[in-house]
Amino acid sequence: MNKLLQLFDNYFLKFAVIATLIFTALYPKLPSIQVTHTWVYVRLEDFAIAAIVILWVIQVLRKKVKIPFLLGSPIALYWGIGLVSLIFSLLFIGPHLLNFFPKIAALEYLRRIEYMILFFVAFSTIKTVKDIRDYVIGLCIALTGVIIYGLGQHFYLMLWHMFPSFFEKNPFCFPSFQTGNEEFAKGIPLCLPENARITSTFGGHYDLAAYMVLIIPLLIALMLGVKKWFGKIFFGVFSFTSLLLLIFTSSRVSFVAYLVGVVFTLIFINRKKLIIPVL
Repeated sequence: MNKLLQLFDNYFLKFAVIATLIFTALYPKLPSIQVTHTWVYVRLEDFAIAAIVILWVIQVLRKKVKIPFLLGSPIALYWGIGLVSLIFSLLFIGPHLLNFFPKIAALEYLRRIEYMILFFVAFSTIKTVKDIRDYVIGLCIALTGVIIYGLGQHFYLMLWHMFPSFFEKNPFCFPSFQTGNEEFAKGIPLCLPENARITSTFGGHYDLAAYMVLIIPLLIALMLGVKKWFGKIFFGVFSFTSLLLLIFTSSRVSFVAYLVGVVFTLIFINRKKLIIPVL
């Protein structure tokens, strides 16, 4: 029993976070529970993240993991300001507005916490270089699925033109499940035209672009930081295909964010002479 508990304390939370990160990135944005007065739905990944956070809180109370207070203080400050804003709105602004729904305001605030809470959970599980390697592997698994699905959305019609007789009998596409308006958010699968902005497994092209803006600088850092040549090639290919996917989103603002992220990544690596002993 003690061995099982030790394995649970050492590994379960970390691999649960990795599985949740992969699931959140790859599972289509299908609705689960409808929220009235909005077309935003509660989805399965929301339940997965809630379960992970509950487990993490239990581990914090058992003193098996620590909260990274110093590193997470900017996020905590952001949450604090958001809470003050929410309370002020509920007490003083909302009662004077016709279409103000306190439940929606509270859920919007909780969603901002949901977006960032996994940082604390994941960081608290990192104790060795091996833990970093496991997270990098999980990231690569998720990114592989996102890239394959996104490229499939962009190029599937090319296969239709190459093999027309086959696809007349067996039509298929890589459907997009978008959340940009009330009808699409119901989980309607959309086959995108050839020149459409791709969404991959995300709810919109801006969501995919935001994901890539965060991922690409990290891939470049890994490419430049690992020692072994095959690691550099591996992350170089990932960086290029991720950039290709970002281009297919046609999200112009994201290109600026991507350039800023890459510049700061290169400056950091050059100043710190970073070596990443992961792969």
